[in-house]
Amino acid sequence: MVWSLLAPGKLCFRSWDEEGLAVVYNTASGDTHLIESPGMEILQLLQSSPDCVDGLTHTLQAMLPVGEPCFSAPYVSETLQQLMAIGLVSDTVP
Repeated sequence: MVWSLLAPGKLCFRSWDEEGLAVVYNTASGDTHLIESPGMEILQLLQSSPDCVDGLTHTLQAMLPVGEPCFSAPYVSETLQQLMAIGLVSDTVP
């Protein structure tokens, strides 16, 4: 399964690193969402190109400093499901 943004190029982000939260504004729908930072990172990765859970998990793990907790594929999959429920991403079968 490949994941992609529902409205590519239509998302604006603002994050607060110390709080672990981000705001995503979808200019296509006019909706604003408060999400956790990992969700924002996933959305930003999908802005570059669609990807599968394993690819996203690998990229996220590579971005973390040594000693930080790792992202797991089930966590990434659950986050994608939440992002899909609020209309930011969609899944397709390649």
